Amino acid sequence: MIDEHAATELKLYIDNDGDLYRRQTTSILKNLATKKVRSQYKHDLAVKLFGYLVEAGAKKYVKEFGGPPAWHKQFDVPTRKAVAEELTRYFEGEFELGNYDDLLPKKYQKEMLGKKFPRTSVRAHARKKPSSSRSHHSTISASDIREFRGFLRNATDRQIQGIYDKEKRAGRDEYAELAIAEALRRGLVLESNGDLHWEQFLDDDRPSRYHSTKKKPPAQLDREIAAALGKQRNS
Repeated sequence: MIDEHAATELKLYIDNDGDLYRRQTTSILKNLATKKVRSQYKHDLAVKLFGYLVEAGAKKYVKEFGGPPAWHKQFDVPTRKAVAEELTRYFEGEFELGNYDDLLPKKYQKEMLGKKFPRTSVRAHARKKPSSSRSHHSTISASDIREFRGFLRNATDRQIQGIYDKEKRAGRDEYAELAIAEALRRGLVLESNGDLHWEQFLDDDRPSRYHSTKKKPPAQLDREIAAALGKQRNS
C-alpha cells in the first residue's frame, strides 16, 4: 500500500536536493530526452531509471533526518514506485513542452526547434519569413489562437513559464504573447531574463505603464494585456 504522505515528502526532497540533481537527475533527464528524439523511449524503462534516483533519495533522506525505521521501510517499494512513476510522468509532460531541449545533443536541438504544440501550424509558420512584427502576427489563424489558448488553460502554472520560455527562444512571439496573457489572467509573474519588468506592470492596471528594458511590446500584446486586465477588474 502506498504511503501518500511519505511519497509526497520524498518527491519534494528529491526535487529540491541540489546534490541529487547534479549527480543523478541531470544525467537521467539527458538520457531519456535523447531516447525520446531517437524514438527509443519506453515508459516502463523510464520508471525503472527514475527508481534508482528515488532509491538514492530515500537513503539520503533517512541519513540526513535519521531513523528508524530503515530507509527501505520508511519508504517501502510501493511508495518508491509511486514516486518514480510521478517523476516519469512529469518528465514526459515537460519534454512535450520543449523544456528539456537544451539537454539534448546539439545535433538534435535544431531538429526539435519548432516541433512543439501546435505542431502543424508551427511548422507551417516556420517556413515563412515576415519582414515586420505586423506580418509576423498575421500568419496565425483564429483557430490556431483558440487552440493554443485552450492548451494554455489546461497547463499548470509552472508549465506556463516553460511554454513562454520555449516560444520566446524559438522566435514565435505571437505564442509567447498568448502565454503572457494567460499568466496575467492567473495573476502570475513570469521570469523573462530581464527583458520585461513584470512586477512593475502587475502592480498597476494601466497598460501604458508596461515597462521594458529593450523594446515596447507589439500592438497585439497591448490588446491581450488590456483584455486580460479588463477581465480581472470585472471579476
